[in-house]
Amino acid sequence: SVEKGLRFLIRNSLQANLGGIKAKEAVLASIPSDRREKLSDMKLSGLLHKGTSPLFFLELKNILNKNWSVFQNIFELEKQKIMFILDDINTLGRPDAHAKEISKDDFTQLRLHFQKLEPIIADFND
Repeated sequence: SVEKGLRFLIRNSLQANLGGIKAKEAVLASIPSDRREKLSDMKLSGLLHKGTSPLFFLELKNILNKNWSVFQNIFELEKQKIMFILDDINTLGRPDAHAKEISKDDFTQLRLHFQKLEPIIADFND
């Protein structure tokens, strides 16, 4: 999934660019303070584990947003475009998380978003 792929991409990019300690600090600085306290004892690998990460999709977006200089060459799209895509996916593309039906138009828009993100994430995860 896009979310699992983003976790892997974020963890490895931050770790490679900032080192493990600063990468964890960057992740924690991007999440709300009440959750930050609860998660501060976790390792970076646990915070961004593909399958068991406690972070929400919106928190992944916040990590990308606050650390864009680390990710700009990976996505090769403008920051505003990536943030818009991630916001759309968060609000429209996760009807299970938001307890609502998705319209045909929204589904089509989401497919376009996924078509932009999936190759980038797949390249990074190979």
